[in-house]
Amino acid sequence: TKLQPPFLYTKNQPAAEEALRKIPGILTAQSTADYDASAPAIGSIDHGFRALIYPGRVGDTILTRAPYTLISEEQCGTKHNSPFNYDTHIPLWIASPGSFDKKTVLERVYAHQLAPTLAQ
Repeated sequence: TKLQPPFLYTKNQPAAEEALRKIPGILTAQSTADYDASAPAIGSIDHGFRALIYPGRVGDTILTRAPYTLISEEQCGTKHNSPFNYDTHIPLWIASPGSFDKKTVLERVYAHQLAPTLAQ
């Protein structure tokens, strides 16, 4: 078994998923095939995971760790790879006097929207 959050490469997938669900700190363990066949709501955690699936290049199981849980071999530090708002909401300020009108955007935006915004 190899762990590369949020994906897990397993040999006995159903048994591994069942065992993983019992570990404190693991919220869900679900087959990537189940995600691949689903059509989750845009903006949902499942939608974010579904967008990561590229058949043949991802693990067999997707782990969702519990909020405020870090899965790492490191002794300290953090990563921004959880699907929760506290870990994905990152403020962005753009300063270029005379180039942009001052405004605040409260709805969720994605990294791929940044380049077209700056290109305007």
